[in-house]
Amino acid sequence: MPIELILQKLDQVAEELRDSYESLDPIWTNDKLKFLQMMILDSCFILEVFRANDYVSDDDYDENDLVFGKNGQLYVMSYIKCDMLMLENQIPMTVLHTLMQVQTGKEVILMTTFSSV
Repeated sequence: MPIELILQKLDQVAEELRDSYESLDPIWTNDKLKFLQMMILDSCFILEVFRANDYVSDDDYDENDLVFGKNGQLYVMSYIKCDMLMLENQIPMTVLHTLMQVQTGKEVILMTTFSSV
């Protein structure tokens, strides 16, 4: 997935994304590229949590991976899922939809459930 294409798509909705937050630190309001990079990084992590929740095989991650390895799945992932449910920690769905659209080349509806939050 080319990062330039993702940045281009998100640049078109950057103001909408910024407006999704009640207040932003000036570092995010004064540097649009830095803001979009943060949106992409956080969104990729969220999408990977969703994917790992449903589709992980034993070979997907190193067993020592602190988040997605076996110990991470047992001891860390439930805390990450709880944190993701807090309203102030949400990423605008526009970002997640855009990433999935760029990856698949078509409109994607994201639906996931957390088992054992």
